[in-house]
Amino acid sequence: MREIRMTVYAGLLKKNSNLGGAQGEGDVTDLLIEFKPEWDGTTKTVTFYDANMENPVQVTLTTALLEDAAQDIRTYRVPIPSEPLAIAGQMTFTIDGYVNGSRARTAQDTLIVLPSPMVKDPSAITPTQAEQLQAGIDAVLEDIAGMETAIANEAGREQAEAARRTAESARVTAEQGRAAAEQSRASAEDTRESQEAARQNAEAERQAAEQERVNTDTGIVAQATQQANAAAESAIQASASAQTAAQQATLAQQAAGNAAAVTASQLTGQMAGYVSDAQEAAQDAADAAEAVSAYGTEVQVTITAAGWTGSAAPYTQTVAVAGLLANSYGDIGPSNSATAAQRAAYRAALIAVSAQADGSLTLVADGDKPAVDLPAVVRFGGLLASGGGGGESYTLPAATASTLGGVKVGSGLSVEADGTLSAAGGGITVDSDLSGFSENPVQNKTVYYALLAKASIDHNHSYSSLTDKPTIPTVPTSLPNPYKLTFTGAVTGEYDGSAAKTINIPEGGGGTEQLVVTFTSTGSGGISADKSYAEVAAAINAGTPVLGKCGPQYYPVVQVVSSGDVNTILFEYTNGSYVESFTLSQDNSVFPYSEEFGALPPVTASDNGKLLQVVDGAWAAVTIENAAGGSY
Repeated sequence: MREIRMTVYAGLLKKNSNLGGAQGEGDVTDLLIEFKPEWDGTTKTVTFYDANMENPVQVTLTTALLEDAAQDIRTYRVPIPSEPLAIAGQMTFTIDGYVNGSRARTAQDTLIVLPSPMVKDPSAITPTQAEQLQAGIDAVLEDIAGMETAIANEAGREQAEAARRTAESARVTAEQGRAAAEQSRASAEDTRESQEAARQNAEAERQAAEQERVNTDTGIVAQATQQANAAAESAIQASASAQTAAQQATLAQQAAGNAAAVTASQLTGQMAGYVSDAQEAAQDAADAAEAVSAYGTEVQVTITAAGWTGSAAPYTQTVAVAGLLANSYGDIGPSNSATAAQRAAYRAALIAVSAQADGSLTLVADGDKPAVDLPAVVRFGGLLASGGGGGESYTLPAATASTLGGVKVGSGLSVEADGTLSAAGGGITVDSDLSGFSENPVQNKTVYYALLAKASIDHNHSYSSLTDKPTIPTVPTSLPNPYKLTFTGAVTGEYDGSAAKTINIPEGGGGTEQLVVTFTSTGSGGISADKSYAEVAAAINAGTPVLGKCGPQYYPVVQVVSSGDVNTILFEYTNGSYVESFTLSQDNSVFPYSEEFGALPPVTASDNGKLLQVVDGAWAAVTIENAAGGSY
């Protein structure tokens, strides 16, 4: 067996657990309730509701439910019946105490009912209050019977017999009281059915009022007030029926006599509870009708899977809701676009609102942490605040672009007693002439004729038709540069930019004219020269500088050989260890040559007097005392 420990103060209670059990259980989890002295002498009952706030079940706390009657008469062990555990979610319960026409009640509290597969109506039905009372009376009779067997002498037997007869008389009286109570219960049941019919009527009226609110934004408050009055009238009738039941219970108390006074007192307390319950149910119906116009806005939100905080239940998440106020009347639920899997995750999470602020809701999940994003809708509208009439007063919200509501009367307007809105101050002044200082609107025809006198947008004039044109100076055809360019040396001349001019500078710069011999590939592996041997030799003999050229590279003349029949001119270019040359023969043939020489090793002053010798395949400087027999 599981147990939940509770301590009940004047109007509040504290408990050590929020888990009431699993769906479909019954009489498995006990409420171990400790009452503080303020509750002494009261007839106590616990009322349970399922997760839909339906199917109420009342349990009377008789002496049979005391935890230890010999040690403590303020602590009761109350099993949670099956009815409030029939639906997964949050079951609700309240505790009442009744004595001498006064009634105490705790604030309602909730327990979590975990979802679980179940067959329909698996648990036993909780006995009615009358049956509970009868069971208590039978227990008293059993105690009296036990007393009879404990009396050892005849005098004791006679006293026991007298007590038995008294008990029998009390039982008969109690039976009569029970019958009267049963009749009162039936009457109260009729009253409850009337209340349910009134609630259904109020709900139908609420739905009709909601549709009317969508169609028009005026007259809502008056309509909701009429519906609330109708619901209140139904509540008054239900309360009157319940009061009649209480009066019948009082008659039952008088009929029971002193021996059944406690039993009848309990019945009276229960009937008074019926009256209060009926009044509260009627008030709830009136509140529901009065809140018809409270909803005015629907905001789609997403409860993200990643937004939940906490390593274990309860998990929390704050969701932004545009336009929501801390005291707006509204609720939250799955969106119409939610899939079956998302709705199942929403139900399994046991999501409820734990806090409400301007622009946000703080949600708590006491069940399974959702693993998927949940589309939800927040419906809210007007503000609900406690009113002087004992119910709730409706505050019309201010109208916005997305919310129907009230519009304040600004300057220049007035409202008549019948609600007619009129302009004040004599209307709007319209000027008949254009001006640069008036802020009033101007007659349309005045503006039209003023614009008609202006030139059209496609009107144009030629340059010659313009008057008062500025004089534009003639643009000169040439513009000399004050800083002219002067050439000196082999070529002389000047250029100031006033006219085009060509100055020829010969290739190779100034000084004595040079001869350039261009070597070109013939395409068959041979090389030709654009100057003959005779031309080149004549230029060399005349002292004219001679250069060979192949592509971008120039080749100076490094050797002229004249030895009888062999006459050649050598053009050679050297770049480090690379040598490229062209030899021009007397018959004008050209012999090309190129070679890459290995680089000599670097030397310093310390190598003075040394010779080069190949050592291990490389040149090396060595000192040789005797060069005989060596090769160098």
